[in-house]
Amino acid sequence: MMKENTTKFLLIIIFSFIILIVSTLFIEKNFEKYIEMKIDRIQYVEDSSIVFLSHGCYIFSFYTTRSQGEMIEIAIKNITTQRPLTHDIIIEIFKSFGIYPVSLQIERLENETYFASLILKKDLLTISIDIRPSDGIAIASRAKIPIYVNKKLLTNICVEAL
Repeated sequence: MMKENTTKFLLIIIFSFIILIVSTLFIEKNFEKYIEMKIDRIQYVEDSSIVFLSHGCYIFSFYTTRSQGEMIEIAIKNITTQRPLTHDIIIEIFKSFGIYPVSLQIERLENETYFASLILKKDLLTISIDIRPSDGIAIASRAKIPIYVNKKLLTNICVEAL
């Protein structure tokens, strides 16, 4: 009986290790088509906001609601609020369950809507969850994790004129 339990335990360890290696390789390979971006600024236009991300010659921007822009700005300026905001609560829930945000990936544009994934880690498990880019950036800026944008979505502002 003890030998059978030891064998099962070893198989679980080996299987977990294989999953860890495969998920790590997938995420690292996936990052080849992404560039890490930093929040450059938030510009307010009437009842909406434009979030600008940049890295060297590359920029990425998208429209969101004014309140989402304000939530991101609160995080990047480390403004303290009387009560926790939704994105702060999400971070606390993650911590309570031993889940750690790893990165945000803004992946694609479909029908004028941007899609992103928040990469989370718990123990040996790495998962990706669908998230709106504005919520993802609000969480990423609070968790101080990298923001990656698919190279296909970027504008190169350093293209030399011929």
